[in-house]
Amino acid sequence: MQLLLMCGARCYPRRMINALFPFQGGQGSDIERLRSEFYRLLVAPAAIGFIIGWTGAIGERRVASACIWSVLSVTSWLLNDLAARPIAAPLHRRGYPLIIVLLVAFGLSAPFSVLLNLSFGDVFRLWGFERNGLSSLTHLSLGQMASSTIAPLLLWLTINLVACRSNGGKLFGIVWHSEPDASSLSIPSAPQVSYQPAFMKKVRPALRGRVIAVNAELHYVRVFTEHGEDLVLYRFRDAVTDMQRLGGIQVHRSWCVTAQEVANHSARSLTLRNGFTVPIGRAYQRNVSSALM
Repeated sequence: MQLLLMCGARCYPRRMINALFPFQGGQGSDIERLRSEFYRLLVAPAAIGFIIGWTGAIGERRVASACIWSVLSVTSWLLNDLAARPIAAPLHRRGYPLIIVLLVAFGLSAPFSVLLNLSFGDVFRLWGFERNGLSSLTHLSLGQMASSTIAPLLLWLTINLVACRSNGGKLFGIVWHSEPDASSLSIPSAPQVSYQPAFMKKVRPALRGRVIAVNAELHYVRVFTEHGEDLVLYRFRDAVTDMQRLGGIQVHRSWCVTAQEVANHSARSLTLRNGFTVPIGRAYQRNVSSALM
């Protein structure tokens, strides 16, 4: 398995791998995450497809049925995953939970999945199975098409939610819910006080919560919380003062982050626990390094 993953990393361009699997950390961390995605994207759907195909046929055709079902299951799963990745980060920033992202992605890929299933129906018919092919597309009602997606939807939700939970709340390179874990950095603890920054009163109630970072945008400040983001009319200088009382660090002339939310950092940027990458200004590099030592 280790050799297979390493060969895959060498065969495909690094930029493509980063687009599909947003990694952080060293090579060992990358291999672990690649292994986790390998099981979620290939092993799990292939195993489910194999079981469905094996139990749904009899006699010598079981092997053919299981193999075709495995390929169909993996292809459909990758189609859903490709639909989910572009929308995951924008919906997460707006405060939507993971299950909404999964449902939206499944809905976007559903028409293509129906066409894919009918295309594989023709493959099944070549092996003597009774299945609807593309020629029956005009004869199927919307109800029949919708009913065929119920089981795949339940499997799509279940496997991804379980994978997210087993991976510390992370999926698609995003932290969807925080769990106590050991940080890769020795970060100063934020003061344990019930202080609520003044700018939080201007944030929409549904998005109020633990502050992750603030970003200056002209006369406004974009506030990032554990539930999403909001743009409020507030002076960035005052927001930095409020953040410092929460253990915040100004890392750029337009960025201030909460120290506890930093997952990793380099000389030019740092990565937050929710997957955001924040630039580090040259004038702030020494202060950031000393604060995160």
